[in-house]
Amino acid sequence: MRRLALALALCALASPALATEPAPEGDQEAMMAEWLKLAQPGEGHQRLRPLVGSFDTVTRLWMGGPDAPATESRGTMESSWILGGRFVRGVSKSTMMGQPYEGVAVTGYNNIRKIYESTWIDTMSTNISFSKGSMDRDGKVLTLYGEMDEPALGVYGRMVRLVLRIEGPDRHVMEMYDLHAGDGYKVFETTYTRKKGTKAPAK
Repeated sequence: MRRLALALALCALASPALATEPAPEGDQEAMMAEWLKLAQPGEGHQRLRPLVGSFDTVTRLWMGGPDAPATESRGTMESSWILGGRFVRGVSKSTMMGQPYEGVAVTGYNNIRKIYESTWIDTMSTNISFSKGSMDRDGKVLTLYGEMDEPALGVYGRMVRLVLRIEGPDRHVMEMYDLHAGDGYKVFETTYTRKKGTKAPAK
């Protein structure tokens, strides 16, 4: 196991030069220690704690732009820590355009790059959406940037901004803006309210 951990550490942290020239034993031990430290969940991960638990959701979708009437749907989100508290996995269930809809998000904090990263998959597409960004110092607003495709319009790689506002331990709101159409062009908004009788885990 120690040799396996060392091999993984070298693959993750070594430069191309080290890949062709073995590092001294002392350097290998230091690299493994640094890798093990970076692999542990920390304060950046704990800032995601309000997202964990059972939530009722209300989603508002602006198909015709932010000035058009929004369609509204209700659902649930079940979120939990995975991989020893390194990531939050959320499973969302609701309806979309009258059809059953399910999506899965995985969000975490990258200790190496010191940024938040998130992925999203759902039953309305076959692609994986990626986004990354940062959280404000108060731990209340997480801003992520990513891309989305509009196959009906023949537009791909459209830049979007995701803004997660943590209003308290029992409520947060996710907004998505289409930056191609304008900085304030809101596409959807989902409000998450913790279910009665439940609370956020201690850690």
